[in-house]
Amino acid sequence: MDADEHVADGVGALVGRNARLDAIVCLTGRRTVAVHSALTGRGLAIPDDIGFLTMDDFVRAPTLGITVIAQPSYRMGQRAEELIVENPGESARLTFEPTLVARASCGEIG
Repeated sequence: MDADEHVADGVGALVGRNARLDAIVCLTGRRTVAVHSALTGRGLAIPDDIGFLTMDDFVRAPTLGITVIAQPSYRMGQRAEELIVENPGESARLTFEPTLVARASCGEIG
């Protein structure tokens, strides 16, 4: 069984036992398309039957209409590199503001 089949089985089990499930949130971009496909493959209309969003924007998200919580990944990596070079061995706590990119997968926009 490949990873997408595992995702489809997991989505089926989740949807099957939660008749009142409002939305699914993916926390990793690697499985977002597979979860989206599993939902639509079960005949669920996004967002009419179920809302859907994920972390981090990716190339296919606009085409699929997936709402995302975008993190400033480039800036996060850049700042991490600066801290390592400037203060090797020292710990730091940083906070970066995410951005909600609202698209059709969570209902009407605007």
